[in-house]
Amino acid sequence: MKVLIFTQYPIPHGGGMSAHVADLIESFQTDGIDFRLIEGKSIARSTVCRFYSRFKYVGRYELYLIRSLDSTVERLKQVIAGALREDCFDLIHCHDPVASYAAQQALAERGLKIPVIQTVHGPMTYEFKMGRPGISKHSDIIKKFWEIERESYQQATRIIAVDTGQQKIVTDDFKISSDKVTVIFNCVSYQSIASVLNVQSSINVSRPYLLVPRRLVEKTGVHIAIQSLAKLDKHPEVKMVIAGDGPLRARLEKLAKTLGVSSRVLFVNSIPRDEVLRLAKDALAVLIPSVPSSGVVEATSIAALEAMACRTVVIASRIGGLAEIIEDGRTGFLVPHSDPDTLADVVNRLCQDADLHKDVGRRGFEHICKNLDRPIWFSKVRKVYESVLEP
Repeated sequence: MKVLIFTQYPIPHGGGMSAHVADLIESFQTDGIDFRLIEGKSIARSTVCRFYSRFKYVGRYELYLIRSLDSTVERLKQVIAGALREDCFDLIHCHDPVASYAAQQALAERGLKIPVIQTVHGPMTYEFKMGRPGISKHSDIIKKFWEIERESYQQATRIIAVDTGQQKIVTDDFKISSDKVTVIFNCVSYQSIASVLNVQSSINVSRPYLLVPRRLVEKTGVHIAIQSLAKLDKHPEVKMVIAGDGPLRARLEKLAKTLGVSSRVLFVNSIPRDEVLRLAKDALAVLIPSVPSSGVVEATSIAALEAMACRTVVIASRIGGLAEIIEDGRTGFLVPHSDPDTLADVVNRLCQDADLHKDVGRRGFEHICKNLDRPIWFSKVRKVYESVLEP
């Protein structure tokens, strides 16, 4: 079996999808499966081309977005057409709708019958709209994204959803048969993580501290974490480390200052994954305070799984895939989203009850080992592969 892994996004990058692809590649290498990766860096336009394109459509932002999307699809088609001329693949595994759509188009133009599996990490159209609040949901660019996403799901041989929330979007919003969709939660390798934790972190933070390994965008709810820190009146010694970067950095720094906790909040930007894991190991808890935003809800956060694999307590919002991978009070804690008071209450409990803190961390780790370890995950992915390769 030879697999083509295909996505328009660069690998690696700072998101969960990147970690997902990395797990897939390591599983291929472990099982001796031949593969090829085509990712964003191989199809990216030069800085000069991007600048010229933006300048060409100055004052016509939506038209610029449409032309950019068309250009991306064409470049993806050309790249995959070249790969199909050079090599033979038994299946193509795509990790975003635009790449899947381009692959299906390239195959159709050449009359090739190669199964296309698409993993749904999040709703592309909703996430695009979330990042551009000034664009109407009825605009031409949103319609174009929607059509590409719908077509990619309709034409895919099989779809893997990383939680039941993503499955529901595919089946309910895009009207795809549920028989075509398999839910396989994300995973981590607890053994690989254990080897990383043998090295001391290069970031010196005195304990106790809370770790928030989140991009600084609206849906990750970092502002809720900062608000909860301001409510820890009984434990002013607790600090917070925010590992991530994004457009809301200045606003979040201002919030911490307004609430009087700026001296207790450390922003460390985007740091290597290994450093995040080492910070998670020594943290009092890892916070995943996600909030719904423009129709986008957190899936099975890999950051949460990694923290559990470090035996660290996770406190997460009771939404999306988070509510499916954490059993409240046993393997972690679930709190209502946008509720800094309840989040602070849980942190206070952990500060006051060392046995609870230790037991929940242990049970979270055991849950990862028994249910969400990488070999267990890949055995499910491989079954999907085998199902589309049957005569």
